Amino acid sequence: MKVEKFLKWSILDELYNERGDKFASNILKEMEKQNKELKTVVIDEKLTRKIKEYVTDKEKQNELLGLLNQYELGTNKDDDFWNKMYYKLGIYDCLELKNTLKSKIEEDDDKDEKNVFLDESSDDFWDYLNTNRMKMIKRNKKYKEFMSKREKIKEDNPNVRTFLEDREVIELTEVELNAVLDIFEIEGDMETIKTAETFKLGAREMLIFLKQMGLI
Repeated sequence: MKVEKFLKWSILDELYNERGDKFASNILKEMEKQNKELKTVVIDEKLTRKIKEYVTDKEKQNELLGLLNQYELGTNKDDDFWNKMYYKLGIYDCLELKNTLKSKIEEDDDKDEKNVFLDESSDDFWDYLNTNRMKMIKRNKKYKEFMSKREKIKEDNPNVRTFLEDREVIELTEVELNAVLDIFEIEGDMETIKTAETFKLGAREMLIFLKQMGLI
């Protein structure tokens, strides 16, 4: 169902009305317990007092207060309209998210990646993390590009390879020093990708766990 049709779904209007009034009532009761009140109420009271203070003519007073009342009613209706739309949008987004998560899990199922760390409790956590993270990194095209770029710099600068890989203290030219700096920058970008893939791995773990629990 497209979002445009979804936002017109009348059953959601009924659900919003049923839930909205009760929810608002509970919030106002809780605010009363904490001696809090809505700012608009305070401002409305101050504005009403100012109108009565500066406008002594009763007829004009009533006219201004009537307009203020109409403005408040119109504002409330507008707020209610937008709240209803955002309420529907929230439900729509939740359903879309659920579908996305289910699709992702089904995609991982096809790749035979159903196990999570809890299923691999005999293994060391870091071994598990690195093994599964590397599976994801190997599929990352940008990471592969950085690896190739780093290797190319080392091939073109043998002293740089010796300095970085063998940890030998050797004298480097200005060009070689710049090559070392380039490699450090590339490895920084690679670490950023590793961090992102670690985050995705954690998300994947949670998705599979939720599926195992029957929550999605």
